[in-house]
Amino acid sequence: MIALLSVFGLCYLFVWSLVGFYLGVKHESHVQKLESSAKKGNFHDYFGEWTAWKLHAGGHAHALLLALICIIVALIMPQMVLADTIKTILVVLLVVGTVLASVAHWFYFKPVLALGSALFLIGLFISTIGFIKGL
Repeated sequence: MIALLSVFGLCYLFVWSLVGFYLGVKHESHVQKLESSAKKGNFHDYFGEWTAWKLHAGGHAHALLLALICIIVALIMPQMVLADTIKTILVVLLVVGTVLASVAHWFYFKPVLALGSALFLIGLFISTIGFIKGL
């Protein structure tokens, strides 16, 4: 499970780093659209463009951070006092929660975002309990 969670976290970091590269490439056109809308006084288009950009940038940031947390949990997993079955459930919760939360954040689909976040938080809670028991 340690290897699986570590590999997942590293691969997810790589994938979402590519997404960050895509966002960086699109940034100049985004700024131009904002400037054009502002000059025209078209605040509806301005805030629509701004909101879409923030949702994508936020999804990118959360995906990277959730992947980093998965890697950290994998590193401390040997110190956790949990049954192997619970560790397996923990990895599933973290992986599924990370994917659901980050992808749903990109598309701003609230029900799936909430589900992914809840699964991830449950996995993180289990990790915390297991780590504290191992101290």
